[in-house]
Amino acid sequence: MKFVVGDIHGEVTKLKRLVNNIERYPVDRLIFIGDCLDKGENSKETLKLLNELSGKYQCDFVLGDHEYTWLKFINSGEYREFISIYGGKVTAENFGISELNPQQAYKKLYLPFKDFFDRLKKFVIIDNYIISHSGINPIFADKSDLEQLNEKEFIFQRNSFIEMKRLVGGKRFVFGHTAFSDPWYDGYKIAIDTGAVYSKTASLTAFEIEKEFFIDSSGLRRNLVDFDISVRPDIIHKGEDVKNKE
Repeated sequence: MKFVVGDIHGEVTKLKRLVNNIERYPVDRLIFIGDCLDKGENSKETLKLLNELSGKYQCDFVLGDHEYTWLKFINSGEYREFISIYGGKVTAENFGISELNPQQAYKKLYLPFKDFFDRLKKFVIIDNYIISHSGINPIFADKSDLEQLNEKEFIFQRNSFIEMKRLVGGKRFVFGHTAFSDPWYDGYKIAIDTGAVYSKTASLTAFEIEKEFFIDSSGLRRNLVDFDISVRPDIIHKGEDVKNKE
């Protein structure tokens, strides 16, 4: 079975619980939808656990805006303000980065988890699903070769993608980035960020793409076919957007 895991944001305890629930099934692949770090309990321990899981299962790591901004900061010093404001200070503390500068971040964050950062993908396509962090910029929904698109088109999308009512290349999207109070399915796309980092009671959610069901860190399982596509759960957090994005 193939499970897509929603935005973790350093919530390592909830990730452990979710993995325990997932491992009740015959797992062969795990896809992490991005934003694995920043804000939450402990990003360093989260990346350690992801590294362990990579030795056990086939794992795909999708690029989220928080991974993207850290990499840009490490390479060029960009996005310092974004990192400082939106949860990166917690990550810096987890990794013993005393001063937020690219050199320390490279040495203490990037190098120990080079394999994770170097494996980040813009999107993953499996069967009838396209999996990316924030969906896709609807302007490019008709483009036949998604690989040619800039990575930003998959990590900073918001309202226009959420309102889009169509398949892309005949496939549904599974996405995170925008936190809903519950998983959401509208017939075209599936949202799996259920805001694990924003409250103690919120769960971390995964979606199994072959049998099409949700499982979360509390152990709750629900089938996709049981969801009412006319009902959209509340958005509990819209995430962070860089300048000139939605």
